[in-house]
Amino acid sequence: MRKAIGEPPNNLAYVAVDFRTDELGNALTRAGYVARRKAFFIWEGVTMYLPAEAVQATLRWVASNAASESTIVFDYTYETAIKLMRDLDSDNLPTSAKESAMRFRSLMSDEPRIFGLPDKAEREFLTGLGLELRKVLGMNSSEAVETYLTRADGTIFGTYPATERQGYLILEASVP
Repeated sequence: MRKAIGEPPNNLAYVAVDFRTDELGNALTRAGYVARRKAFFIWEGVTMYLPAEAVQATLRWVASNAASESTIVFDYTYETAIKLMRDLDSDNLPTSAKESAMRFRSLMSDEPRIFGLPDKAEREFLTGLGLELRKVLGMNSSEAVETYLTRADGTIFGTYPATERQGYLILEASVP
């Protein structure tokens, strides 16, 4: 964090939570969370590894327990991509594609991706949970790189070249 943004603000808290079993509100309260204050939640690298019920419960909790205009930002993929990788018949792929698919499956074998948002239905999904969609960005879109990966000095954090071809996305939602 320090490398990306410098010294973190005093009100930044990292909270370890097992979203399948822990009570989110209790974990946040122990970390100093105050429900009446506007908050900014970063939920990175999590949704695709959780059951749908855990993702929905977390987002409902934020919608019901965070102050109005609080924001949550999280990364995700679409359910079609999850199903494609799960059901892919690699025997029918060209050799180069087969090697890539097998390498990806091997990397994911210990932590399979199991959840994806309904394809291109972010607004409806969030509305049903009590949140408002603010923005959807491709992870490596020019806007995402500029908004989330560019330091104050103009250098880019990481090695993410901007591209408009997306399958992995960032979503920003707010509490009405």
